[in-house]
Amino acid sequence: MKYPPQSKPWFIIGVGAIGSLWAHHLLHQGLGVHLLLRDNKRLAQWQQAGGLTIVRAGGSDHDATTESFIPSTACPASLTATLDRPIEQLIVSCKAQQSLSAFTSVASAVAHGATVILVQNGMGVAEPLQQQRPDLQLYCAITTSGAHVLAPFRVQQAGQGLTQLGRYPRESGSSVARSQQLIASLNSDLLPINACADIYRAQWHKLAVNCVINPLTALYQVRNGDLLGHAQAGNEAAALCGEISAVSQALNMSLTRSELEATVSAVCRQTAANISSMLQDVRAGRRTEIDCINGYLQRQARRHGIDCPLNDTVLARLRKLEAR
Repeated sequence: MKYPPQSKPWFIIGVGAIGSLWAHHLLHQGLGVHLLLRDNKRLAQWQQAGGLTIVRAGGSDHDATTESFIPSTACPASLTATLDRPIEQLIVSCKAQQSLSAFTSVASAVAHGATVILVQNGMGVAEPLQQQRPDLQLYCAITTSGAHVLAPFRVQQAGQGLTQLGRYPRESGSSVARSQQLIASLNSDLLPINACADIYRAQWHKLAVNCVINPLTALYQVRNGDLLGHAQAGNEAAALCGEISAVSQALNMSLTRSELEATVSAVCRQTAANISSMLQDVRAGRRTEIDCINGYLQRQARRHGIDCPLNDTVLARLRKLEAR
């Protein structure tokens, strides 16, 4: 298959699991993609891999897999420090805590009015970026697609989910047409994307679920589905739902405790075999996104004078786990 370049390629910084999925799907759309790599080690890994591989479960045989490979000749890659062309379209798919520094590393090349899509768990990245560069056409995306890295530039896709994409913080009359055009160009069977008129609310609702599932699976070293039968984790999950609900009311998100408990249970069942990204990070000895998930909840709670003792405890336990 030929992957013709566009005059305005999509630059992707943060080519981990989700960034690799986006690169793969956009290339299959015939859109130009240019990978931005942080250092010589990553560049050497890219050259050794020879391209990008996505592995999927296939057919009714759960042991069967299919592989889709895109050669490096179809997808240029360069170091952020040596980039010598302007960026008009950028996807930032780094971990939340790394996103601002990643953007800063290429900020001088990002054109005035460029389209930037933030794709990550957690919250608290879009606001400072918007303040730093108010000229940007800023979008945020959230996804239920799961993926994990098997080896450098070799990614296992753990089921196809749905991605929601919207102008941050929400659509206005002047941005609706532009957003629809953007989503139409990106949407595909490989990467289903729905327009979201209020992406901040959608992010918050995802954050609420992540504040329960991610830290508890990491602390108790269990898959998502195992939370449902875990007595201690189950009690903590219910208590966290109560604290999160209280903060949501202060933010006019109107998320009740019972609604959140039902959603958490449903997500645990739907993703029962999944290993949460936070548990993956803990097992790999990496820094987690806890500061942009439960940490974001803590900051909002304190801003509104709401006491969330269990969330504070969970944060402290995760930070201690990270420090080992």
